[in-house]
Amino acid sequence: MLSGFSRACALILLSGNFAFAQSDQIEPNAGMWKTWVITSGKDFRVPPPPDTSATELEQVRELVAKNDAQVAAKITFWDAGSPGYRWIDLVNNRLLANQTIPNAHRVYTYLTMAVYDATIAAWESKYFYNRPRPSEVDTTLPTALPTPRSPAYPSEHAAAAAANPPRAARAYAMLATVYYDAYIASNDGKYAYWYLRPNMLDPSITPLFAVPAHPSYPSNHSTLSTARCEVLAYLFPDQAEFIRTVGKEAGDSRIWAGIHYEMDNRAGAALGKAVAGKFIERAKKDGAD
Repeated sequence: MLSGFSRACALILLSGNFAFAQSDQIEPNAGMWKTWVITSGKDFRVPPPPDTSATELEQVRELVAKNDAQVAAKITFWDAGSPGYRWIDLVNNRLLANQTIPNAHRVYTYLTMAVYDATIAAWESKYFYNRPRPSEVDTTLPTALPTPRSPAYPSEHAAAAAANPPRAARAYAMLATVYYDAYIASNDGKYAYWYLRPNMLDPSITPLFAVPAHPSYPSNHSTLSTARCEVLAYLFPDQAEFIRTVGKEAGDSRIWAGIHYEMDNRAGAALGKAVAGKFIERAKKDGAD
């Protein structure tokens, strides 16, 4: 189940309020940003597009003419922001439906890293070939959505005019990977100290819900919430105060529920901030700032 903090993260990301200055084109230099797994966007450049613009335009025109309510619904479904959003949403929906996903944090991490690297590779090819969109070649061609301010080839599925797929992919990847590393670091501490939960030392304490089956110190909730809120505060500095307030509330809630001590909370927050610091340090050198 997604936490309140996760929902807040999603709302901020979907707001599209990225702290950067947009030019007429969407991130023309994003193809040079540092990638997570692949060597670079340039190393995965797609082959040159074939010079068949007239034929392809006619194909597009024929397809657009056949659009009906069913197609319109599919267009609306996928027009949900950056290209990677719906794929992340598929994982979210499984968790919200209480369907088990083993090592879900790992799934998020590799999914978002793949989306990010693929987006950067697509952007490198886009601005290398700089091929115009169909509606830019033929202004009489009707479109169901505003034309994105980026070259057409290859398609990155930038559905909305205000969308910034490279920035969105970067944010999703940073949030998932910082969560993954913070989770591992937090559990290292838990199983190094094996500290008992409050109700195990004092049976008069009644937790508000089932106590997690792992040691108390440090708090995973505080660690993960702080790690993500610090990354979000870096990405969205104009909303940093709100983000940190929500992140602290996520950690405090575990004390209110009777399953953690304040020391768990403080240690987790310090750990989460330290892990986030490493990611922010990397981000400042990835070419996007």
